[in-house]
Amino acid sequence: MKEARRKGAPNFCDRLKKVDRGRAPLTVAAVFLISLFSLLLSSTYFGASLSIGGYDLMLKARVRLLPPRSAAEDSDVVIIALDDFTLSNPRLSIPELFQHHYYTEIIKQLHLAGAEAVALHLILPRTDAAFFSQADVSEWFEVIKNVAADMPVISGMRWRPLQSPLLPAPEYLKIMGADSIGFLNAARDKDEKVRRQPLRRADCFHGPGCLSLPYLAAKAFRPELEVAGQEIYIDFDPRPAPQFSFVDVYQRAADGETDFFQRHFKGKLVLIGEINSLTRGNYPTPFSEKAERGDTAVEIAAQSIITILRGHQLTTLGPGSSFIFIVALTLAALTPLFFSQRCGPYPLIWLPSAVMALGLLVIASAFALGLYLPLAPSLIAIFVAQFFYLGIRNKEGREATRTSITALSLYLNPALAGQIVHHPEILSRVGQRREMTVFFSDLVGFTSLAERSSPEELVTILNRYFEKMSSGIEEYGGILDKYSGDSVMAFWGSPLRPRQDHAQAAVLSAIRQQDILKELNRDLLAEGRPALVALMGVNTGPMVVGNIGAETRLTYTVMGDAVNLASRLVAVNKIYRSRIIINETTAQAASDVAELRALDRVRVPGRQESLMIYEVMTRRGELGGEDKRARDLFERGLLAYFNRDFSAAKELFEDALDLWPEDVPSVIMRARCRDFIKSPPPDDWSSVTMLGVK
Repeated sequence: MKEARRKGAPNFCDRLKKVDRGRAPLTVAAVFLISLFSLLLSSTYFGASLSIGGYDLMLKARVRLLPPRSAAEDSDVVIIALDDFTLSNPRLSIPELFQHHYYTEIIKQLHLAGAEAVALHLILPRTDAAFFSQADVSEWFEVIKNVAADMPVISGMRWRPLQSPLLPAPEYLKIMGADSIGFLNAARDKDEKVRRQPLRRADCFHGPGCLSLPYLAAKAFRPELEVAGQEIYIDFDPRPAPQFSFVDVYQRAADGETDFFQRHFKGKLVLIGEINSLTRGNYPTPFSEKAERGDTAVEIAAQSIITILRGHQLTTLGPGSSFIFIVALTLAALTPLFFSQRCGPYPLIWLPSAVMALGLLVIASAFALGLYLPLAPSLIAIFVAQFFYLGIRNKEGREATRTSITALSLYLNPALAGQIVHHPEILSRVGQRREMTVFFSDLVGFTSLAERSSPEELVTILNRYFEKMSSGIEEYGGILDKYSGDSVMAFWGSPLRPRQDHAQAAVLSAIRQQDILKELNRDLLAEGRPALVALMGVNTGPMVVGNIGAETRLTYTVMGDAVNLASRLVAVNKIYRSRIIINETTAQAASDVAELRALDRVRVPGRQESLMIYEVMTRRGELGGEDKRARDLFERGLLAYFNRDFSAAKELFEDALDLWPEDVPSVIMRARCRDFIKSPPPDDWSSVTMLGVK
């Protein structure tokens, strides 16, 4: 069996070879539209939030999963911090008013110790005469000139939108040049967190402040260094740069502790700036819940410098490359469209999910290797492509199901056709016994109609009749069993369409069919064709429902004595000139929805038991006052008739005829009463009328 399956059934590779080239235009159009949509949506607040959230998740995962890239003692960057201990010194309580000689003492010792460069994350020097003496400023310039050749000193400035930038003293710029001053501004995302470090200002030409202080500091430490782009993503080191208190370092410088400076600062890039309770939290990062990861401007600068020096900055794609990547990713997500018609109604349903997982894996792997692919548009493109694919497949699945149901409905009951498509297991040849309601109808004078009509005309009339009657059955949830000549058979309450009110639905359907027939007759008479008269029988009772027939041909139908009785009730209408007759069980269930009239107690051929039959007159509440009185008179007469009070019964039937002169049941019952008045029935008379119709 396995060998036969291997030979007969196409494997996965065979399916992949059978692509549907007709889908190429749809797929190509969808790829470009989805790619453009994802790029546009990624530029919105939603896209930015998605990108930020995904970036933080991958960044934290990488820091947690990958081994630490450095130890604190191996760091090329050392921070001298204006910390809370420094600010607790009365002379150093306001960083902006520090005299320059505090810095110059430290810078001189750093130069003697062999530090590679100093970056002041401050705006120095300042020459406001109200706070700084001329001698203090002059000493600053003298020290800077002496050390600059061996140890570059980088100072900071700050750009301000729509205002003049905050710059050091003009003399400093003349002495040191533009490459000795860098802007301190950080790049904040929409959530105010810092993830990127600007390197250059796009709105600035060559001059002071066009490059960032972290970039200038890194170049001062390693002159051959060049970094492309306007900004970098900071690779947050899990171990912070070593930090020393400014006031402690100054005291050691004043005391001439050369060993201390050589031990901690030789060959280092020294960054001087504020890290205290006043500045803590001003620059939150994805790791700001851990203070050692950096949430002050100086710590951000240190992390940026370390990122630049080690070449760990994330590389990003340009606009063109990003669009090409999104197009390729979207095309991969929509690849299953080429195979879908070849592999059944829901083929390769796992493939879009696999492509999504693979795309996320590629993005995460590239991130771990230092390439930051466009995250937000990638995720949006994958999700939109996934939903587009599933939408196309769902639409095709519904169309295929509708096509199958439509085709089967031409030969089977529509309800049965739909159930077979969705639940093929119902084709099992196992019957089920349950209480249901069955309906039959026949046309009066069909034989005469057939003789007076051509075959083509007869077929046309029957098709119109069957179509109208079928709509009345379907409207109330019935299952159309079959057409047989001019007869219609249907039933309610089967497992395919289970319902507790099957008797009510069948009776209402019969009334509706009679109304539809009146409309059809108006059209037929207008066409010069004879009107149709349909007689209907409805019966509720136990019956067997299921697939009946041979293995090669099955019929979903009902069988049993209750079914046969419903068929016999159709002919009973001919005696009483009624249109719809039901049995007592159906009448009890349908009395709330229909106006009924008890007709007689009868025994039909083929049955030993008698039954009470009822005429369905109209829907509940639609019977006029005079008709109600006539019906009540008839039913009172029927009760007197059953009680052998034939004289009283005859008078009641006559009263009913005064209101309904052409009421055949009243005429029939009045004639019986007259006969029994003349010749009373025997004592064992059961009031049951034996009918001869079949």
